[in-house]
Amino acid sequence: MLVKTIFLTALSVLFCALSWSDEDILSGHENALAILERLQEIEAIEPSYWGIRNGCISVNKIRSIQFRNDQLAIIDMRGRKQVLLRLKRECKGIAEQGFSYQVRGGQLCERFNRLTQAQTGLQCEIASIQPYVRLLEDQT
Repeated sequence: MLVKTIFLTALSVLFCALSWSDEDILSGHENALAILERLQEIEAIEPSYWGIRNGCISVNKIRSIQFRNDQLAIIDMRGRKQVLLRLKRECKGIAEQGFSYQVRGGQLCERFNRLTQAQTGLQCEIASIQPYVRLLEDQT
């Protein structure tokens, strides 16, 4: 069964490759190189460059927090940087219903602060705060 799956996958890749033009292949190669370059940049990321120190960010530098789902949010920071906020576990309804938070010392910190889901009052612990870098920029 595994051999059949591998063969069918290889066959479909070959069929797609035969239908690609030279421009498609060149464009794909350039995209692959761009992604590899971005990955090398990501390996050298220093969290402090994003304003993250000891797992905390200054609330004064936060422009907005937008949840992608009930566990992940993108924080837009001043200076056109973005930070990924991950909750310890899924927090039902936080993406749709909204949230609030309280901080001490002007810092929002992983493993210390919690977000409160607006409708239910459910407390959701922040598991991590990390730099957020896109592999490919939007082509707009």
